[in-house]
Amino acid sequence: MYNSFKEMIAEYTDIDPETLDRNTDIRTDLGMDSLQLANLASRLEDEYGVTISDRDAMNIRTIGDILDIIGE
Repeated sequence: MYNSFKEMIAEYTDIDPETLDRNTDIRTDLGMDSLQLANLASRLEDEYGVTISDRDAMNIRTIGDILDIIGE
């Protein structure tokens, strides 16, 4: 699941998924904005069967934060 998740992030950012780790900052390192993050949260909900509240989505800072939410 972790590798498919990294591939998903790479689709949104055009970043090599092999360079991503749990400490990668979504906004600073990847340059994702609020709209991209909202779209990603929606896709995560669909693909992993999780619910991400608006509050949780706003608190996401790193890839590790997202992995914690989806249970990876």
